[in-house]
Amino acid sequence: MYYLSKWYELLDTVLELQRGAPPPSFGLHVYHHATVMFMSWLWLQERQSMQWIGLCFNTFVHVVMYTYYALSRSGYRVSWKTLVTGLQVVQFGTSLAAWVGYLALHLHGPAAGVSRAG
Repeated sequence: MYYLSKWYELLDTVLELQRGAPPPSFGLHVYHHATVMFMSWLWLQERQSMQWIGLCFNTFVHVVMYTYYALSRSGYRVSWKTLVTGLQVVQFGTSLAAWVGYLALHLHGPAAGVSRAG
């Protein structure tokens, strides 16, 4: 379900483009969605046991982000935009670090500590 939700999240980009302007940091936005989709596919493909960390963190960030969007577009004055951006940056950095760590372990074979769920 999580992997399928990543396809749904691409609608963010489509909706923003239909409004007539690309979202801020359009390149980073597309890069993020493409890499998260690939990472979640890889989690399923490799049955990686630690995938829940990235899954929960990504879900948390999206809940905060969409709450912010809903409140601000409903006319409420929301003062925590920098929190949303900060969470996104932290998520991006930790996801990248986890992915690089996984690749490093994967390249050295299963004996190097890559844990796979049954």
